[in-house]
Amino acid sequence: MKTPGLREQIVGANSEEEIAALLKDGQSYEWASQKTRRRWKSAANKKFGSFAAPPPAEHKDTPARKRKVKRNIKTEKAEATL
Repeated sequence: MKTPGLREQIVGANSEEEIAALLKDGQSYEWASQKTRRRWKSAANKKFGSFAAPPPAEHKDTPARKRKVKRNIKTEKAEATL
């Protein structure tokens, strides 16, 4: 029988403390790619939802930036001649 991987262990965990311990254990896995680590966190978030990064704070005092409009000179010249 195949030994369950860390993601399967996270999904099968019964408490947030157990998941936190598994995620901490996963930090020592040098071979794990960033994609794999994100999958572990995603599985933990789906299980309990408390391991997500806090949402960024919105700054309502700061005005929004206006986007620069790209101008197409060729199109403007063609429209001007019509």
